[in-house]
Amino acid sequence: MTDMLIDKVYRFVMDEGLLSRGDPIIAGVSGGADSICLFFVLQEIAARMGCSLTAVHVHHGIRGDEADRDEAFVREICEEAGIPLRVYHGDVPALAAENHMSLEEAGRTYRYACLEEAAGADSAVKIAVAHHLDDQCETVLMNMMRGTGLRGMCGMPVKRGRIIRPLLCADRSEIEAFLERKGAAFQTDWTNYNTDYTRNRIRLELLPYLREHINPAADRHIAALAANLRDVSTYMDRQAEETACRIVSEKDGAFRISCEGLLACDRAVQRETLRYILEKAVGLKDIGQVHIESLRNLFSAGTGSLLDLPHELRAVKEYEDVLLRREGKGMLPDKPYIPDEIPVEIPGVFGGICFSLRELPDGLAEGEQIPKNRYTKWFDYDRINTELVLRHRREGDFMVIGNGQKKTLRRILIDDKVPGSARDGLLLLAEGSHIIWIPETGRISEAVKVTDRTKIIMTAQILREQDRSLSSGGRQV
Repeated sequence: MTDMLIDKVYRFVMDEGLLSRGDPIIAGVSGGADSICLFFVLQEIAARMGCSLTAVHVHHGIRGDEADRDEAFVREICEEAGIPLRVYHGDVPALAAENHMSLEEAGRTYRYACLEEAAGADSAVKIAVAHHLDDQCETVLMNMMRGTGLRGMCGMPVKRGRIIRPLLCADRSEIEAFLERKGAAFQTDWTNYNTDYTRNRIRLELLPYLREHINPAADRHIAALAANLRDVSTYMDRQAEETACRIVSEKDGAFRISCEGLLACDRAVQRETLRYILEKAVGLKDIGQVHIESLRNLFSAGTGSLLDLPHELRAVKEYEDVLLRREGKGMLPDKPYIPDEIPVEIPGVFGGICFSLRELPDGLAEGEQIPKNRYTKWFDYDRINTELVLRHRREGDFMVIGNGQKKTLRRILIDDKVPGSARDGLLLLAEGSHIIWIPETGRISEAVKVTDRTKIIMTAQILREQDRSLSSGGRQV
């Protein structure tokens, strides 16, 4: 007759699809009560399902003789059970110092790296770790106290990649009762009783208070809530991905997000879509709910508003869009390269634009029309008074609008809704401070437009592909 905990975990494994028949399994075994329970439970389940099992023990190089005793203990139980064992030794304090991490974070990083390495070496399909229901409750409370969103309230996933957590259906009391029934020994890690660590304070102080003064089943209810929220989170992940596909364009690691598209969604979908985009951009490390909410508020802010986020991310409101990009990593530079001005000699090809002249002694041919497309423009050459150059914008630049009035280039770019991040990179055709053409937008100055009195036409034709920027300014002859 099998133990009731083994049967419970087996049903959980099958319901959650954690294992398939014949799966090779790696199990993390520290020697503590939880991992020893996992070790014995998985032996039984592996036998039922025809799976192979290998144990992995990680020596963190922290607890001296105690850690050595843990390793010797795990070696002994694996030898008695006939289970293969892989042991890894590391210097976690050095890893933490080198990477500016806490000991907890460095230990977790090293531990999972060892498990993944062992799984690769043994061609294991699944990596089992010993987190249980109480751990789940602690994780949810810790995330909540630090500030989290929907995903953080879900706690630890039952499975992530090849990592599985078969004991999430059992609490600590069930695990201890199982070990007592089996007469199994285990090692005690006394650092688990050090209340300098946040998780330990939740385990040793907060949860006992909740059970005693609020509800004896408080931890179970919190873990059950996390399980329900995982289903909600899975649904919201799908909604976020579908929304992002509709409202986001990505180029060279920068994300352009439609304000109208995002604000048309429910607030919950807005938040999860932004979380999805941030995760795709840089991952979610150091990204909290406060960052997502601040980014969401930017979509209702004025043009030019910006927000700096972790990992050198910057979000800028640009008219109908928000541009999210990583600064200083070569994706989109803060200040575009501005070359020297390029004198235009006609005929010739300069800056990817072909310039030519055409005489019209008798005006336009019958039925001939001035080109309306953005990539070919005609200008009245008789009305161009000085040498032409291709360059980027400068202080004092202007264009001529209706009735011969001058309007600053800055105002024109604002009115044409050219994003602030793109203005310095625009290539301009200028005579002095008079801008006669902005190739990127197609706008030309009223002062040089072709009329029925035009005798010489200057033709300018963009030779590059339609989706390429004109901001490089490289001279072509």
